[in-house]
Amino acid sequence: MEEPYLDIIPEDPPQETEILYCQCKKPSSVYQESNDLGHWLKCGDCNRVIKGSFEAAKPY
Repeated sequence: MEEPYLDIIPEDPPQETEILYCQCKKPSSVYQESNDLGHWLKCGDCNRVIKGSFEAAKPY
């Protein structure tokens, strides 16, 4: 017997749960990235997030 409600529930999109932080001693450059949740800095050498740089977006 087929489950009648399984096709109604949308699948959750995959989410990145682990954030990789920059381990570089002295990055040669950094750049900013952002999305709906906020903005942060990333290392130009390893392309990982600079720890402590995340700032949440302010609700309007």
